[in-house]
Amino acid sequence: MKHRKNSKTTRILKHLLEGNSINSVDAFEKFNTTRLSSVIKHLRDAGYDIKTYYRENSILGNYNMNNHFRKKWNLDLFNKYNTK
Repeated sequence: MKHRKNSKTTRILKHLLEGNSINSVDAFEKFNTTRLSSVIKHLRDAGYDIKTYYRENSILGNYNMNNHFRKKWNLDLFNKYNTK
């Protein structure tokens, strides 16, 4: 799937592919978005394997990408095909 190079969705996808997790607070601070759940749904619908987990004593959902999926979809491929 192709995304615009500097869109919030693309930057969040790259963040996840780099092995980082993200939650709504991080998304607002790093990517200036208040609609992280919408971005995650869009990425899941596109076939990305993104997991949700909750830290102990927290109501905030955290998202990360399955390690196997990240290895399969490495950053070199991401950068090659997402330069629009």
